[in-house]
Amino acid sequence: MPLSAAGLEFTILAKTEIGMGNDLTTSPNRANSATRWQPPQLDPSLAAIVDENSLWIERGPLPVLTDAQRKAAEQALAVFDTMPRGSSPEHVAALMGTAALAYPAGKLSAAEADARLAVYQSELADIDSSILGKAFSAAVRDGKFFPSIAELREHARRVPTPRRLIVEARLRRLLANRPKAAIDLVAPGQLSALFQNATQPLKSQESQHAA
Repeated sequence: MPLSAAGLEFTILAKTEIGMGNDLTTSPNRANSATRWQPPQLDPSLAAIVDENSLWIERGPLPVLTDAQRKAAEQALAVFDTMPRGSSPEHVAALMGTAALAYPAGKLSAAEADARLAVYQSELADIDSSILGKAFSAAVRDGKFFPSIAELREHARRVPTPRRLIVEARLRRLLANRPKAAIDLVAPGQLSALFQNATQPLKSQESQHAA
């Protein structure tokens, strides 16, 4: 039986286990709100460096972290490593179901709705969930038809990067910025002594062979 847009929305939501969405969905999961991922609180001195946009926009030399700041950055990144990535199938299904209600009734069989949902879930899985939510909203506002995957990805490129992703990227760059190893310069007067010391064993061996 053909499905209207509302029918597509019902079919999608019926296949979605409510309460098991991505932790970063734009529609918060009330059942799991107590365990939703939260960004780490940065050490004040480290936060000041991360938030100083001029350091990053001008692409100048980055400051070298102190041992305490480096430890704080590593601890913060350990929290970022637990952050959900991309968009879950449930999140994509919920966004598609909501978007379908904004368009005139269409005709999709249950099999077509299933196949369409699977393709969207696969091709949009790499996009951050909050970015994808904003992309769907923009596509619904601007489009006369249900947005294609290409249109959604284009809208996603225009969404500003969430702060949590910027902070994570800056912390990783700061940790990678290590001071260059100091080069010990040798005074000219020391070169001959070093050369003699280095070649002394060879001269001893040559003397032994000569004897």
